[in-house]
Amino acid sequence: MPRLVNIDGVLLHANATACAYHCRYCQLRSARTAVLPFARYARLVRRFIDWRAANGRTDFQIAPWFGNSYEHDLPTLAGMLELEQALGHRHCVVLLGGLRHRSMAQMRTWLEERRALGIDTLVATFSGHDALHDHWNNQPGNYRFQLDCLQLAAELGMKLQQRMLMMRSNLATLPAV
Repeated sequence: MPRLVNIDGVLLHANATACAYHCRYCQLRSARTAVLPFARYARLVRRFIDWRAANGRTDFQIAPWFGNSYEHDLPTLAGMLELEQALGHRHCVVLLGGLRHRSMAQMRTWLEERRALGIDTLVATFSGHDALHDHWNNQPGNYRFQLDCLQLAAELGMKLQQRMLMMRSNLATLPAV
C-alpha cells in the first residue's frame, strides 16, 4: 500500500554567517560558512513564496534563516526583514547567540543600527549561571556579555526576552540565573 507523504513546509537555512561560540549543545557541526550571496538566497525564498501563492497553499510554511547568528551586515538584515514581511511575518527580534563579543560602546551602535531597521527586541539564551553558562556556550565571559547587552537594550527602550536551556547539569543553577 502506498504511503501518503504530506509536506507542509520548508526550512531554508543558509549556513552563511559565522557563529562565534560553537556551543557544546549545538546541533550545528560545521564552523565553515557557505559562500552564498544574500541576493541569490532571497531569490530562492521568493520562488517558494511565489509557488505558494500560485498554488493557493496558504497552509505551506516557509521559514528562511540566513546564517547561524545575527552577525549580518545591515543590508542583509534589511533583506531578511523584507522576506519575513513578504511571508506575512513581523520579525522584530535579534538573538545574542553566536555574536562575537564587542565593547558596550560598539554594542550600543550595533543595537541602534538594528533599531533603525525596526528591530525592537533583544533575545538572550542562558544555559546555566555564570561559569556553567560560559562552559556550555564555549565562550568565556558570555554570561556577563549577555547580561550587559540586556541592560544596554533596556536603556535603549528595547523589549527583552530571555530563554533558558534546561539540562540536567544546569538545573541547580537556574534560581541564580
